[in-house]
Amino acid sequence: MFTIIFKLVGYDISSGEHDYKVTIDDTCSFLTERHIIDSFTIPGVIDIDMIKMIRFIYKGSTLSLDKTHIQVENDDVIIIHVFTSSVEIRRTLVENIFTSLKIFLEDKTPEEKILPEVIEKKEIMSDDIIEEMNTNIIKLFSDEDFTNLLRIILNKPHLLNIASSYIQHGDVIKVQQTDNITLEGIFTYTEQYDRVIDILKKLNVNITGYEDEIKNLLCKFKGHLNLTLRSILLSMFNL
Repeated sequence: MFTIIFKLVGYDISSGEHDYKVTIDDTCSFLTERHIIDSFTIPGVIDIDMIKMIRFIYKGSTLSLDKTHIQVENDDVIIIHVFTSSVEIRRTLVENIFTSLKIFLEDKTPEEKILPEVIEKKEIMSDDIIEEMNTNIIKLFSDEDFTNLLRIILNKPHLLNIASSYIQHGDVIKVQQTDNITLEGIFTYTEQYDRVIDILKKLNVNITGYEDEIKNLLCKFKGHLNLTLRSILLSMFNL
């Protein structure tokens, strides 16, 4: 017996209370495409053709429904992210699969804002307008940050929720301008400091002039990388 937890990509609800959980109560040692298809099939509502239009993502890779064989042990919990760019399919999933999420949306946030419809313009656009739009879209796709973001959305969409949760949830101490930890004696977190610097450089964060502040934080958190990094990022996002 093992459990599959399906998470609908696009909703930052870290508690997990709106996930779709399915218990596979048999002695099989593999999660297969049949488990996923059976979990989502609703006669007259969700059929195999619709399921094939949904991306099921496990550990950052899209599962191929006709080749899915993930080895599992008894009592394992398998987390699979569910992604679709179709507003219609997403609404169907919310209304029929992730039903507690539907109640959450109705109570907390208007569905129209969470699942916006694409409005198509009926008027005919002139050649000049089309040319201008083409120029703008070419410029947009020449932005490396934009293409990298799209690449993440297409290949690892679950990382968006993880990144959002990383800076919004958990025990984080916000860095105050008045914080000043005196470094007594020899600085003993050299290895952790180098790792923090490497990570910040990957994020294109300019650390020039802030080296002592980073060392202060490492001393404050006794070399705890996660607390140090999250405190720095939290102060940058001004959350």
